[in-house]
Amino acid sequence: MPKVIINGQPQSTYVRTARMCCIESGVDHELHPLAEGSVEEVLTALRSDTYRKKHPFARMPSLEDGETVIFETSAIGRYVSEKYGNGCLVPSELREAVRMEQWISSINCYVIPDTVQKFIFPQVFQEDPDPDAIGQAKPILRSHYEILNRALEGRTYLAGESVSIADLLLAPLLHTVGNLPGGLPLFDNLENLGRWWNAVSQRQSFLETQSRPPGQSEEAA
Repeated sequence: MPKVIINGQPQSTYVRTARMCCIESGVDHELHPLAEGSVEEVLTALRSDTYRKKHPFARMPSLEDGETVIFETSAIGRYVSEKYGNGCLVPSELREAVRMEQWISSINCYVIPDTVQKFIFPQVFQEDPDPDAIGQAKPILRSHYEILNRALEGRTYLAGESVSIADLLLAPLLHTVGNLPGGLPLFDNLENLGRWWNAVSQRQSFLETQSRPPGQSEEAA
């Protein structure tokens, strides 16, 4: 079985999703961090001419499989699922496949931007985060998570009877939220989301890609 390369930092939730997709699809992968130092060094590597040939928008992750280069996380998931996993990450039934696409789009357009920009980024990258701004963001995030909770009524996963790209996109994000101050209460009494979490967080792909989430101390890891 060939080994593919995932370019990106292990702390990135998108990079972790790409790695989880590889594991679920049964293909070995190597993680190639863009830099080992500061955020500034990572940004410099992303913006380099060399890396822009792999991802023209200077983001992560990107995938290399021989001469094939793929960028954007959901596209990477589709690629490894189809090529190596017999379509294991995309529901075979049309309505469920469309449902997966709905949730991929919704997570990418609403859940991830609000969660990262309003909650994760201030606590991880700002030396003196504004507690009032973070507090004001919490009802927005809670509303998103309540929508997810309703979507999981009577379901183990977001689409179909097995895990899909949508679940793997969401899991690393919520893992990071739960490990930041004030994160866990955002999930209080969301029983369906909790049941989903218990299922997805025990998958081998989740366990094998765990690293200390951004902002978490070594003592809490």
